[in-house]
Amino acid sequence: MFNITTERNAIEYYLDYLENTKGLKGFTDNFQYDGLKGLHAFDIFCTDNPEFMVELCCTYLDRVNGILAKFPNMPESV
Repeated sequence: MFNITTERNAIEYYLDYLENTKGLKGFTDNFQYDGLKGLHAFDIFCTDNPEFMVELCCTYLDRVNGILAKFPNMPESV
């Protein structure tokens, strides 16, 4: 798997992408999961959904290396 630094960077990159590229301002503040809200909730979501986290990390690594990969879709349950 990936180390914690790669996972953290991937999460921050994805949230920046959503808020600044996709126009989803406040996504981090409004994200709710497992009774939590905000960045902590999104972090727990990624931890609880390893398939999503692996895809997110792969996409992040592709993008920082010049490959315009598509981010994974959020599961419908979120």
